Amino acid sequence: MVVALGKTAFIIGANRGIGWQFVHTLLDRNYTVWATHRPQSAATESLRSTSAKTFEVDYLDKASIKSATKVIPNASGGWMCS
Repeated sequence: MVVALGKTAFIIGANRGIGWQFVHTLLDRNYTVWATHRPQSAATESLRSTSAKTFEVDYLDKASIKSATKVIPNASGGWMCS
């Protein structure tokens, strides 16, 4: 899933496949990219080597999801909604 607001994008599952491609495409277009990845993913290090703002989310763990909902607003100055 990709949500783009202005020049900022939020990508769920960004460490591989189409999510990985979205990260690179949007970074190339000067977007600020927030990218999630699963815990202990093999591709996590390569995702972290980009300029995307990355964080770990275990989509099967409610506590992990709740934690993610606090990380982004604190780091970005608030939720961005359109």
